[in-house]
Amino acid sequence: MLSQRLRMKVMNIEKRSREVQKETITVCEAGRLGGLETLRRYGRCHFVTAGRLGQRSMAGLHTADDRRRWGAMGGRPKKPRLTEAGETRQYR
Repeated sequence: MLSQRLRMKVMNIEKRSREVQKETITVCEAGRLGGLETLRRYGRCHFVTAGRLGQRSMAGLHTADDRRRWGAMGGRPKKPRLTEAGETRQYR
């Protein structure tokens, strides 16, 4: 169950979201509101379970040495961008 403090925070954000929806909404704001709605519906446990499943999948794909090295770096490195890889344009 959601704690009282978290429930109040979600309610305040929902109130603001109703005001924002009257105007145009950005993709970032829509994603944030969707995440908060998921939190309200399913609770924190849903996100914890999803994180565990993702970590288990990641552990199956990569070696322990890779994961240890990434942990020392502060996280898995990002994939190179097209410009960093020498590409000049995207193909569809």
